Amino acid sequence: DQETTDTEAPTITLSGPANIQIERGVTWIDPGATVTDNVNDNLGIYYQVNGEDTPNEGRTAPQIDTTQLGAYLITYYSTDQAGNRGEANREVTVYDPNETTQTEEPLVEEESAESAETATEQPSEETTPPAEETATTTETTTE
Repeated sequence: DQETTDTEAPTITLSGPANIQIERGVTWIDPGATVTDNVNDNLGIYYQVNGEDTPNEGRTAPQIDTTQLGAYLITYYSTDQAGNRGEANREVTVYDPNETTQTEEPLVEEESAESAETATEQPSEETTPPAEETATTTETTTE
């Protein structure tokens, strides 16, 4: 009788944050999740990574290949005896801080070199503002 009247899905509670950033190559262990249900006890949690069940029909805790950059969506789910499914999601992003730094540094240096060239080409026009403008700027700054 309880099975036919149970319309409430199990509640999945993540252990740890829902969004995790990890560096490439760092070992990562899933912090897991817990499940509770208003009628059924001892429900198991199943796992999917990017929509695919983990090994052993979704019973194996999720593993992330931290050698591969990108975002991985882990879905934790459970179904009670009445067929109500509850789920929660965690996004794990694998990044490489060295690639970001290497990409940005040359661009900043090139821009700085170009800015320096531009500044040396036009110093007489921009560096000699009328005295009135300088006074106005100072007054505006102090107020």
